[in-house]
Amino acid sequence: MKAVLVDNSTKMLGHRAGVDHISFEVGQGEILELLGASAVGKASTIMMLATVPNLSSGIATVGGCGISGSGTA
Repeated sequence: MKAVLVDNSTKMLGHRAGVDHISFEVGQGEILELLGASAVGKASTIMMLATVPNLSSGIATVGGCGISGSGTA
């Protein structure tokens, strides 16, 4: 089982995509590090995984529990 699974997920911030169609997996015992310039979606990705607020589209699970989204792009 993957600790975190994100598949084609998007988080809209108003009319702008804060996170646009990202996909990644993190296995149990692995460490995820998000690197990037300012305003590229690192905090939005973490907020999306913490369901604050829910993702706009795609699929995401944390610890086997699904995070709800619309499921459409």
